[in-house]
Amino acid sequence: MNSNSAWEQFQGATLSLVRSGALKDRITNAYRNHLAHVDEAELPKDVREAFRSFHRTMTREPPLVRGDDAFRATLRKMSVDEAEEVACSVVRMLCALQRSGTVSTRAGAQVVPFYIAEHGADESGARKTPPAGQPAGSASADETAEAAPALNRAAR
Repeated sequence: MNSNSAWEQFQGATLSLVRSGALKDRITNAYRNHLAHVDEAELPKDVREAFRSFHRTMTREPPLVRGDDAFRATLRKMSVDEAEEVACSVVRMLCALQRSGTVSTRAGAQVVPFYIAEHGADESGARKTPPAGQPAGSASADETAEAAPALNRAAR
């Protein structure tokens, strides 16, 4: 069992999907190496339902030959349009995880969106007014020092 969080699994699956190669090969990599390891319990309710639908879509065909499985049989019968929709659904679920605000990270690290750290915005996205003499959009030394540990933890 892979111990990565659901977020990390979806991120890995999405990265697999954007690489070069045949779409069905990329879907196979994303599913076998990442999405098959997702623990549904980690997913918010709306994403959980989408994930269950995705799983049903990917395993709807019965295996026809020895050594085959439902995933392989389904992928073999899938049209290019269906394969594209499957790939899009993975990206949509990754985005929904991010929007849900329930993204779990390792060791309790805080996820800090880059625009907050880079542009001096507070967590609501509102820009902070820079101190006199500091150009707009640049972080003060104190702000940079505060954001650096969180960014370092998030990058691990």
